Amino acid sequence: MKILPIIFFLGLSFIQEAWSADSANLSSSSGHEKEILKGLDSEKSTENHSKNHQNDKSSGVQEIYPESSFPSVPPKVESEEGEDLQGNSVVPEALESFHPSKPDEKVQDLQGTFIDLDKASRESLKEKKIIKEVKVEGIHRVDRQAILDHLPEHSYCTQEDLDVFVKNLFNSGLFKEVFVSLEKEIFTVKVQENPSIAEVRFEGNSQISRSDLKEEATLQPRDIFSKESISNEVKRITQIYSNKGYYAVKVSSFIQCLKQNRVNVIFKIKEGNQSYNKQIRFLIDSRSPAFSDRALKNVITSLESRWWRILGDPAECYDKARVEYDCDLLRKHYYRNGYLDAKVTAHTQLAKNREHFYITFCIHEGHRYCISGVKIKSEIKDLDLKGLETHITLGKGDIFDAEMPERVSVRMAQELENRGLPFVEVRPVIDKDEQKREIALCFLARKAPVLYVGKIFMKGNYATNDEVFRRVLKFSEGDPLSINKINNSKELLENMDFFESVEVKPVYTDHPNIQNIVVEVKEKGTGDVKFSGGYSTQDGIIGQIGLEERNLLGRALYGNLNCMVAQHGMDFRVGVANPFCFGRNLTLGGAVFYNRFRSTTKGNFSGQGAYKQSAGGGDIYARYPLSSKLSQSWGYSMHADHISHFSPYMSPYILENMWGRYNVLNASLEHKLDYARANVENGEYVSGTGIQWSTVLHGVGGEIKCLKNIVMASHYIPLNDERTFLLKFEVQGGFVNKMGYMRFSDQFTLGLFSFPGFRFSGLGPRDERTGDALFARCYYTASVKLYWALDFLGIPKETPLRAVAFAYTGSLWDSIFGKRDNCAYILSQGFQNRASYGVGLMWMLPMVGNIGFLFAKPFQLQRWDQTQTFLFMWGQSF
Repeated sequence: MKILPIIFFLGLSFIQEAWSADSANLSSSSGHEKEILKGLDSEKSTENHSKNHQNDKSSGVQEIYPESSFPSVPPKVESEEGEDLQGNSVVPEALESFHPSKPDEKVQDLQGTFIDLDKASRESLKEKKIIKEVKVEGIHRVDRQAILDHLPEHSYCTQEDLDVFVKNLFNSGLFKEVFVSLEKEIFTVKVQENPSIAEVRFEGNSQISRSDLKEEATLQPRDIFSKESISNEVKRITQIYSNKGYYAVKVSSFIQCLKQNRVNVIFKIKEGNQSYNKQIRFLIDSRSPAFSDRALKNVITSLESRWWRILGDPAECYDKARVEYDCDLLRKHYYRNGYLDAKVTAHTQLAKNREHFYITFCIHEGHRYCISGVKIKSEIKDLDLKGLETHITLGKGDIFDAEMPERVSVRMAQELENRGLPFVEVRPVIDKDEQKREIALCFLARKAPVLYVGKIFMKGNYATNDEVFRRVLKFSEGDPLSINKINNSKELLENMDFFESVEVKPVYTDHPNIQNIVVEVKEKGTGDVKFSGGYSTQDGIIGQIGLEERNLLGRALYGNLNCMVAQHGMDFRVGVANPFCFGRNLTLGGAVFYNRFRSTTKGNFSGQGAYKQSAGGGDIYARYPLSSKLSQSWGYSMHADHISHFSPYMSPYILENMWGRYNVLNASLEHKLDYARANVENGEYVSGTGIQWSTVLHGVGGEIKCLKNIVMASHYIPLNDERTFLLKFEVQGGFVNKMGYMRFSDQFTLGLFSFPGFRFSGLGPRDERTGDALFARCYYTASVKLYWALDFLGIPKETPLRAVAFAYTGSLWDSIFGKRDNCAYILSQGFQNRASYGVGLMWMLPMVGNIGFLFAKPFQLQRWDQTQTFLFMWGQSF
């Protein structure tokens, strides 16, 4: 029986220890719950966690507070009171309000506010951690605040906040590594900064200069190094070479580490060969295409690679943007010819060697539309439409041109504006009948918005003065504003050839009827250097250099310097011109010059008939348009002339004429009218008519006194749509009225390229005794020329090589010596016609002109004429 009290005592002690343990657990658990409700850390110690993002920046940081670190749900409370983590007593009623099986019940936080404790809320509260202090380690160049700016604004953070924080630090490109840890409410950020770039170098580049690469590069010294920036720069360099046609280029980057956390970035480039357009094909879904492949190749700008382009052509290199532009050109070509349903797409294929491209244009032509009728209507009462029909260029039955309605609308609106109606617009209305394949066209005049120009702003004109823009624009501050004026101004600015791009944009203001105008341009180089050299029958060996600047001093002045040295002479000229003098469409210019050349009276530049003539002086001129096709110019020239090296065996007429007159002052006033109604492609006429009449009055100062008139006219007719055959008719003539003393060399002479088949001064009046040409006061020539592309040899039309067949007729008569008493020895003083024919081959080069040769044979001549069958040209026009 004595053992029973002992057993009872031991059991009571065990129960008491168990009860104490349960009370301690209850106190700990209830403390945890209250700390969770306040958003505090429930753990007595926090484990450090960090994440190295060097391998994968996109992944978030490790969870700083894993789920297992949170306390488990407390057991059912049996005691009446307990303690929290700080040892404060807890009222039993507060604990009884919490029960894990009742999530919809509410519990008070430490401020006494009741909050919901559903499952989502408890999970969110578990993730929040208090931050009382932030430590940043490892920064040298980066400011501490730049890191703190990425932290959340509140004093606590969640796992998502930490992920975003670390990702933002990496995305800033300033850091190579980022480590974060949270311990005892102290948030520590350890970073390793990316190095700075000391130098950017390029190696292996030969086709693109280093200066050009550095100018295009975005990576510069003192930038922060990052793998992403290096990768972007490699792509950019590759794109630069691709734009030049080098699609086989390979670019690799290397890093050279330096002291003080700096690096050199080296780009090694293997350029490869340039990728050219090997073949351009057209796939047309029609059994009888409207246009041949040759005609379509004349429309696009891309060219097939050919060996004869010695200097190369950028159009031979593949360019994606150029191909897209060619698609637009083909579409416009079909639209202009009535094919309104035409569709054009392009497909390209790169050869295995990555050096050639095959381009295929797939074309759906559709049907061709004609015009069923044209009308002019007005929505404005009492608007006079008389005279507007003169601007319509197409009528019923004509093939519809998709560009014609817009052109006509602009002209009609301009005429109405000239009549004092600036706020009237004309819009074309097109009614397409697909069944009949007809277009009913109506031009509708209606009221336009009443707008005025506020202020005009210029952007991007670093080298060009604002006044250059203002004198080109079709409006100024306070003028009525219309879309036609904006488009015309943009076109005029583009025609100046000063800018790569031009934008003229209206900008709304606070006033509904006033708009500001912003003219934004991107300037380009306006200077050119030209070199050429060769040989011609007329000048012998030739060397030439030319410099020109189209935007001199930023004032749109044109300046040029030309120097030509040849076997038979030289010419030096420096000039400057202002194409918008006094703010008007008036060109005022001047030049100084010196020339020296060898001439002959016997067709041989080194024989007894040869002599030398030189002149030095200056001239001024003014030119202005009288209409869109007619222009007028005036000029005044004064120069000192010197003629020497006369042979004593020359014609007595010439020796007597020049006796004591070897040095003379020559001053002249010139008037010229030019009429041009022609289409020009690549600097050459391809259709239309041109007429020029010039009058030169010698004697306005100086010793030479005569009046010289010259008239020239030419007409061009393309014989096919591709313009591979071009017919040219040309006629010219002139006469000189003697008004006092004039030299024999002030007359006209013919031969060589002015009349193929004859030598220089090979026809016309001649001294029978010595054989010297005496030149003449009157002349005329008429010619017909047929140019054609050498397609029968498989050479495309876009090549500069073409053949010509020609026939000439003309005469030179009435020398100034013909009225002398002893003129019995003058041959061919009267009118005697000559004629010749021939063929030739010409190669047009941009910086030189025509290079080629001519074979000509006279079939109507006089026995004393001097002939020349073969002519070699270099730079002459023919």
